[in-house]
Amino acid sequence: MTEPRKDQPYSELGNFIKSHRQKFNESLQDVSSAIEIEPADLEKIELGQDRPSEDILILLINHFNLKDNEALSLWKMANYDDLSLLENMPYTTSQPKTDIVSGANIVMLMPVDARAIYSDHFEVVVGQSGLVLNFNQAVPNNQTIPVSKVGVSLDQAANILKALQSALLSVKYNAEPKKINPPKNLKDPDNK
Repeated sequence: MTEPRKDQPYSELGNFIKSHRQKFNESLQDVSSAIEIEPADLEKIELGQDRPSEDILILLINHFNLKDNEALSLWKMANYDDLSLLENMPYTTSQPKTDIVSGANIVMLMPVDARAIYSDHFEVVVGQSGLVLNFNQAVPNNQTIPVSKVGVSLDQAANILKALQSALLSVKYNAEPKKINPPKNLKDPDNK
């Protein structure tokens, strides 16, 4: 094995990530949007110049649907010695059929605090595999600060749009507020 260059101490890790990105025909922008980092930061990781944080590495493992042995290998390439975090990652067994066929595991990151956070500004960042909703709150000096970010697939975004339209119509024509269930998705048998 060749010794990594001093300016590229994580070249093996970077090459692994870049090869998976190219395998899925994704651009730097696609992957960086999905894991919510700047494309320039992802490029430095792929060049082996920077090591991703543990959180970013877990997001990359999830994004590329890496199997356990690949995830462990990637973790070791990043020189993270504490494997307990990786061993305790929450895997789900309710995977889409395509993931079950490939044997891939999906990492689910659940929010700790489920309280409603209100915002007065938002923006949408769209990538090939989904979009990220950035909710912001206004602060003095005509600036905003982020209060929440939610990433969704394009199919889920379409369902959210339908639910929002239904909720807005309900508010407009009904006096009483009520919970609006998400629209039925014929492609997803679990969402009945």
